[in-house]
Amino acid sequence: MSKSIETRLAEVAAKLQDHGVHSVTVEYAGAGDSANGYEVAFLDRNGESLEPYAEIEDLVTELADEAIFAAGQDGWEDNEGGSGTFTFSVEGTARLEHTDNRIESDQDLLAACRT
Repeated sequence: MSKSIETRLAEVAAKLQDHGVHSVTVEYAGAGDSANGYEVAFLDRNGESLEPYAEIEDLVTELADEAIFAAGQDGWEDNEGGSGTFTFSVEGTARLEHTDNRIESDQDLLAACRT
């Protein structure tokens, strides 16, 4: 049985604290059935950037994937695509902001004639 997302958040939070990380943001974007990957930023308590931690980065991106899926936004890279930001703090809070891209069309009949 897999661990709950809450349990995983707590485990990752402990690892982040061990490295002096206060929060992490994971930005994602994609369209046309292609994901552009993730941009991960580690921040200290003052919001200053920290050096990336590869071993933790993988855990955080997996956590972001789980949150995106749990929110019903899996497939965000398909068709017109989507983008978003997953923010996670060592205090155990997580926030997912997601945008779906849409193509919208308006059609107006500008003229009609009959012969």
